[in-house]
Formats: sequence, C-alpha cells, structure tokens
Amino acid sequence: MLKGSGRTLGVAFTLLAAMSIAGPPSASAQVLAVGGHASLNPDLVDDNTLGVGLRAHVALPLTGVAVQATYDFYGPDCGVFECDVGELGLNLLWSLPVPYFFNPYVGAGAAFRKWTGESQWGTESHQGMNFLAGLVLQGPTFRRFQPFIEAKYQVWNDTDNQKVLSGGILLTLF
Repeated sequence: MLKGSGRTLGVAFTLLAAMSIAGPPSASAQVLAVGGHASLNPDLVDDNTLGVGLRAHVALPLTGVAVQATYDFYGPDCGVFECDVGELGLNLLWSLPVPYFFNPYVGAGAAFRKWTGESQWGTESHQGMNFLAGLVLQGPTFRRFQPFIEAKYQVWNDTDNQKVLSGGILLTLF
C-alpha cells in the first residue's frame, strides 16, 4: 500500500458519508427537475375543470432562482360543443430561504392559452401573466421524487382572471 493512502481513503469515505447523510441539495443547488401534475381551475368555465400537465425547472445554482416551464391541458365542459384548452407558462421562481424540510417559492411569468375545437368561444388565443406560490417537500424522505403543491393566479389580457391549484411530483435529475 502506498504511504498516506489509508488517510486519503479515510478522508474520501468521510466525505461520502457526510454527503449521504446531509440529504439532498437545497433547491438553489438543484439544477434540473421535471415532473407532472394535476390541476383544478374553478374559473375556466362555469364548473370546476380538471387538467393534467408537465413541467420543468431549470435552476441557476446557488442563487435560489429558477426558470419554470409548464404545459397544462384541460378538457372543459363546453356544453354541446367539443373544445380543449392548452396553456403554456414560462415563470421565474425564487426559493425562499427557510429550513430544510420544505422549500417554499414565489414567482411570476408569462401565460399563453389556446382554445381548440368547436366551442361557443371559437378558436381563441390569449396572453396573460402568472403570479404563483408553491411548496416542495424535501429532506431525507424526498431525495429524488419531490411532491409539490402550487397556487397560481392568472391575469389575462381579454378574459376573466383565474385561480389554479396544482399538485404533483418533481423528479430531480441533477
């Protein structure tokens, strides 16, 4: 055995052990996460409308700032008509510096909506702004798969403003 290699090996094992019990990196250190979610939009049409969606978070390391891209698909009840709604969001998020287990965040961004199919509204596109706040569960139990909830308020340029509640799972890739 080489001289001093036992001490080097001991330091390496100590660092690995410290990293494994320290838990996941903070939200500001996580660079890429993807996931899916279910949404409830009580304001899209007269009744509550359920939707499904995908999201991706790309963080700027050590800043607490992330870019979030989301896509939501809704199949609202349009009466005798058939219609679908797709929403695309691009948001800037800021993780609040709080203790370990929860990662709250706030953000704002752009929203784009497209109605398709036959509906009483026709095929329309709308632009607006998102204002959102959410909570991601972290800690030793949620290293890779992280449940989250999010509340979003959408201000549209030519339709009624809306509230959306979402919940789902994020998969932290790195």
